[in-house]
Amino acid sequence: MRVSPEATRGLEVLAEHFHQDADLMADSVKELARLSAQGMDPEAHEALRDLVTTALDTGTVSELRNPFRRAGADIYPQPGRDAAFWSEVATGLSAPNTRTAQA
Repeated sequence: MRVSPEATRGLEVLAEHFHQDADLMADSVKELARLSAQGMDPEAHEALRDLVTTALDTGTVSELRNPFRRAGADIYPQPGRDAAFWSEVATGLSAPNTRTAQA
């Protein structure tokens, strides 16, 4: 599955926050449901869902970074605890990205 460059940028923003606090992984599943209900891009939703499932199955975050980066996606977010964080994510998901998604 290819993720658009815009979604990839949003996922990269999410990855940086999530990587800093892997204990929030379970709460992220709930946040995914909330974002999905708000009309998240289906490709981004699918990529994030797959990432969360794999992360929960393996119990790791760092092992996921390289394989999913190669797939044009990245790790999953921490829960929305402040408006600034989700504003940044929304910007990353909707703004043009100068980097291209990797195959």
